[in-house]
Amino acid sequence: MKRATFGMILIFIGLILLLNVFEVLTLPSWEEFWSYWPLLLVALGVFFLIQGDTGFFSFFLLFIGGIYSLRRFAIYPFTLESVLWPSTLIAAGVSFVLAGSLSKSSWRRQSNGSEPSSQPGKRAQKNARSADFLDESVFLSGKEFSVYSGDFKGGELSVLLGGMEVDLRHIKLTESASLFLRCTLGGLEVYLPPDVRVRVSGQEFLGGADIKVRADRPEASEPVLMIDYQVTLGGIDIIQ
Repeated sequence: MKRATFGMILIFIGLILLLNVFEVLTLPSWEEFWSYWPLLLVALGVFFLIQGDTGFFSFFLLFIGGIYSLRRFAIYPFTLESVLWPSTLIAAGVSFVLAGSLSKSSWRRQSNGSEPSSQPGKRAQKNARSADFLDESVFLSGKEFSVYSGDFKGGELSVLLGGMEVDLRHIKLTESASLFLRCTLGGLEVYLPPDVRVRVSGQEFLGGADIKVRADRPEASEPVLMIDYQVTLGGIDIIQ
């Protein structure tokens, strides 16, 4: 969240509280206020969409908040168990359908008419870390980072109901390494260095994988980064 946006939110809340103190407005009690928590979820979902986040979590907040608003205002009764998984699947599907056209990176590509970029986002480049072995996972959240290593050993990246962007363009191999990618109901992007030999294999179930790597050179003697992936109801991008 940008500082200016956060500052405007604080100013708005402060003004509302002052108007309540001066009895210009009459705010509901805390008990009554918190009974409208579904509308807060809807507001958060809309806010994230305005900020350019078209991932699963934004649409999940919208669907859960909207459905529970129907129950809050006695429009339609139901239980959490009956709507949780349908809402999860719908939110995931909408986020995948719209990700290509509404995401910030896609909007930048469309605005300048260029091909999809082989560069990770600025946030991933800023969140740099030094690691020879990776064991990262996300659940109902997002993670973006870059890795620096002079002796990369591989590891595992796992996404469940979220998103992850990993910049591996700054790694070096001294021996062959294995990297396993698992993505379920989410999105995973991995950027690889152009000078590393890569072999990719995997399985897809109601999902997709976009593999853009250089052709392997069997006669070469350099170490190989072997990538194996499993994707279910999600998407994986491997870009070199």
